[in-house]
Amino acid sequence: MRGSCIYRLLVNKKQFSRIPSQSSQHRAHSLQARCFSSASSSIPSECVHEAKPFSSIPGPPRIPILGTLLPYKLGFRKLPAYHKDICELFEKYGPVIREIFGSQIIVHVYDPSDIRQVYENDGKTPHIPPLQETTQFYRQQKDMSLGLGNINGEDWYKLRHAVRQMMLRPKEVSYYYPLQDGVAKQAVDLIQERIDNNGVVPGLHFLVGKWILESAGMCCFEKSLGSFCNDDRGELAQKMVEANIEIFKLSAELKFSLRLYRFFQTPKYQKLHDIEDFFYGVSIQFITETIREISNLAEEGRLEEGKFNFLSYLMSRKELSEKDVITITLSLFSDGLSTTAPTLLGNLHCLALNPKAQDRLYQEIMAHVDPDAPITLHTVNKLHYMKAFVKEVFRSALTAKVGFLSFLFGMFPSLSASSSLQ
Repeated sequence: MRGSCIYRLLVNKKQFSRIPSQSSQHRAHSLQARCFSSASSSIPSECVHEAKPFSSIPGPPRIPILGTLLPYKLGFRKLPAYHKDICELFEKYGPVIREIFGSQIIVHVYDPSDIRQVYENDGKTPHIPPLQETTQFYRQQKDMSLGLGNINGEDWYKLRHAVRQMMLRPKEVSYYYPLQDGVAKQAVDLIQERIDNNGVVPGLHFLVGKWILESAGMCCFEKSLGSFCNDDRGELAQKMVEANIEIFKLSAELKFSLRLYRFFQTPKYQKLHDIEDFFYGVSIQFITETIREISNLAEEGRLEEGKFNFLSYLMSRKELSEKDVITITLSLFSDGLSTTAPTLLGNLHCLALNPKAQDRLYQEIMAHVDPDAPITLHTVNKLHYMKAFVKEVFRSALTAKVGFLSFLFGMFPSLSASSSLQ
């Protein structure tokens, strides 16, 4: 398993390539195995001849049908503690490990140099299993566009190419700073109001969820959703945040199942299906209403230049169907609840645990940010310590652990309250 040894993996008639290195890390960074139609040309031929069989990859004991799921089915291991389990697997079996969830085979790669090899050999169109197979399955049932996270090959490349300019260039992203700044100020004021006598913010994770939902609404629709209001709009936002958490929770549980829902409606999948109907139904209504508004303004010649920046851009791309536009916007609108929200909470948690870092970051912000002026790209580029801190949190804390974001609050109860935040 060391040095230049290469694993040629054969799973479900798909070939995989893995290059373990000599170094090891004591923090579990794992990637679900990526599929390749053939071995990468960058792998030396002499290494391919030395490749060990797939069966030589170590892993926990497995049984027919269940694979390695038995400890979870019997209750010896708990799903919310899976992040700890994969750390134990690393300590016991080393930097490359195989697990089997029913009919699914997963290869965990822990060493950063191995992870780099995985990405470097992906090629132009990597084949990546969906993060949430249940979401892919739901969208297929509803005849929706599957979206970037659920397709591969040329279809994935076409969709990604269409949105790359709008979503991956800092200059384009900076358009949203003023919109985000206004929402952030509202959220901070609300947090300040809710701090109790013990310095605790009750239900902080839900408040942050509303913050992210409101921010996403400003990006996608350039209007307030009223997420912070004490009326029907605020109540709807609360229900959407709760629904998103439940979607991830149920999806994770179904990932650790035999996936019988693919053949018939199991009770747990039916529950997930109903919650997705609510969450995606409300989200798509927001999207279609905004698309209709843009179309009407354009027909009447009243669409201002630069208005509805994101959706107008997508609607102008001829290679995108209306289904594609809706699904891409749906991803941008909803995905922040399960990525940005736990990441922000994780950063706050780490700041609370590191007062010196918190103070240094506070001083940097006070030196470069004018509280009476909107945030700009120029301002953000001055916040070097803030960027370094966020990167370090990603490196050390794994706040957005793939597939188990809904359990974040259970794993880190103190995220919901901290008395040491300034």
